[in-house]
Amino acid sequence: MASYRTLHLVLFFLMIAASLASSSTLLSCPVDFKHKNYTNMTRNCKKPYQPDPCCHELQKIACPHMVDINDMSTDCALAMFASIDFHGNYPLGLFFKMCNERKNGMECDDD
Repeated sequence: MASYRTLHLVLFFLMIAASLASSSTLLSCPVDFKHKNYTNMTRNCKKPYQPDPCCHELQKIACPHMVDINDMSTDCALAMFASIDFHGNYPLGLFFKMCNERKNGMECDDD
């Protein structure tokens, strides 16, 4: 049986808002999202935006770094979404609206 971990998408957006207000209080993310390869995301998640390809690509980028992204003392969520937006120019809130699978966020398969 697969076990799941959760990416807290609601927390991402709350953290982004908070970081805009006081970005100097967050620790720098140990993950270099700026230089990740976003080719598959921009190839597969495009207009008209559909949950299956877009959320799958978000999971491939985010889930390996779930612990760092969920750490609200870092700017990881902000860095990840800023990089995704830079490469894909996605509408604000797209992934929050489509990929919030559970009450607590998006699932990451532990297997």
